Amino acid sequence: MALTMNTNSHGLPISEAFSEARQAAQAYLDSRLTAPQAPSKRAFNIPVIDIAPSFSSSLANRQLVAAQIRDACTNSGFFHIVGHGVAPEKREAVLRQAVRFFKTLSSEQKELLHVRNSRYMRGWEPADYTYVNPADWDANDGQAAPLETKEAFNWGYQKELDSTGGDGKYVELDGSAVNGNVWPSENDLPGFFEIKEYYSEVLHLARHMFRLFALSLSLPEDHFDAMCTHPGGIARLMYYPPAKDPKPLDANHKD
Repeated sequence: MALTMNTNSHGLPISEAFSEARQAAQAYLDSRLTAPQAPSKRAFNIPVIDIAPSFSSSLANRQLVAAQIRDACTNSGFFHIVGHGVAPEKREAVLRQAVRFFKTLSSEQKELLHVRNSRYMRGWEPADYTYVNPADWDANDGQAAPLETKEAFNWGYQKELDSTGGDGKYVELDGSAVNGNVWPSENDLPGFFEIKEYYSEVLHLARHMFRLFALSLSLPEDHFDAMCTHPGGIARLMYYPPAKDPKPLDANHKD
């Protein structure tokens, strides 16, 4: 990602501020992993919540689903939804396009879409270009960081992906009123933009979920509506190849 200023809002050089942020992120992650956990009063599970009733005109039905979401968020912290209404054909289509992107584009075609060419980390992200764990960003223990194997394709909000057309106020993280997405050409991958159909449905679902979050907090149902008109909405297609040399899960196996 390109940086266009030399200091942050606290007057620190960018490199120093970036390092400070990385250290803070790692410290927080480590603290969460090592902190003693309070004994749970019930067995841990990830609930499956059928949100179909939340599309009802009945407020009572919507509140019932919201109550289930509140219970999940204040206990397991996770939940899985069904009955969301995203069409199976749209879900199948985005997976089909993902296979086409990762399997049919040549290395040269992917290089043209490389995220290093984007100010906003959009486009093709090759294996081992980024790391999830901040501790892996630098090999500070004398050993090479374990190699990432995933490939990804990243994009974000643009009005053409929003069935509402948006409100015309979307800007990128640096305040630029531009479309920061990078797409393969129609000649290289005809029909790839079909993924907009899936993105649009999931964006609509996300806005619906925010209404349920509001109800779960005993807020007016439309409390978050004005905050969801032009979200960043980052999406990623990801491909993890099968391991060539799988090893048992063990603390001695860093990778």
